[in-house]
Amino acid sequence: MTTAEAVETILRQVGQGAVVVSSLGRTAEEVFRRHPTALFLDCLGAPTPVACGVALGASEVHTVCFDTDGSFLMDLSTILALHRTIELCGERLTLAVLDNGILESGGGDASRSCPLDWTGLLASVGVDAVLAGSASELRDALGRSPHPGVIIARVENLEPASGPEKSTDGRQSRDRFVEHLLALRGQTAAPRATKS
Repeated sequence: MTTAEAVETILRQVGQGAVVVSSLGRTAEEVFRRHPTALFLDCLGAPTPVACGVALGASEVHTVCFDTDGSFLMDLSTILALHRTIELCGERLTLAVLDNGILESGGGDASRSCPLDWTGLLASVGVDAVLAGSASELRDALGRSPHPGVIIARVENLEPASGPEKSTDGRQSRDRFVEHLLALRGQTAAPRATKS
């Protein structure tokens, strides 16, 4: 399964009416093509904790997080809070880690130097994780009840990433995300003060 297939499958199944938080690189490009109001974080280790905060604070909407193996592993301290966050958010939070085994945005080095038992790692803190190596396995995991805490989607991209299409910076991404979240809540953003 490619990154594009994983993103498409997840958004088709749980992305309608959701707020989306995305990691960087190819993942962000694929999310941007399908959900341009996502919050794009260009900081390794940030997507999962930020998505958890959004899910806890915006309890009336579904939050979808697209993290990557390199990013998720950059901030393992996050897993200590995942069990309780998932318990509080339940079906309103979908955490997907797209695992290609490399730091693609950082030049393609391996994201780890030893084998990793994702399900064992997450089970050690009480989090149910499901591995998905194909789009059909991913659909099955997303349709499971109760909802898995984390879905590890194994991706492989044989083609190099295309050139960047995501033309938003962090501020624009934040503004679009907030406007989308407020619209889902039936609210509008207050006018921004302009610099004179």
